[in-house]
Amino acid sequence: MIKAGGASADVIVSAVLPGGALPTATVLWSNPAPTDLIVTAGPSPTGVADVFAISNSGVGYAITGDGTTPVSELAGALSQ
Repeated sequence: MIKAGGASADVIVSAVLPGGALPTATVLWSNPAPTDLIVTAGPSPTGVADVFAISNSGVGYAITGDGTTPVSELAGALSQ
């Protein structure tokens, strides 16, 4: 387990299998955005996001397939 401030996370370290394959269910990346809902982004020619993480407070985060957050804190993501 690792801790930072008031947060903590379990960590699993494993060897890569022969041929470079990762074990089934291996987490490839994670993103610390506070998330209550994950929504798949529609096809986009710019490819800004693959998913949107949205918190109950209405703040949204665009997240790419490699886990980076090119756009953060999309204020009012849940408001109409």
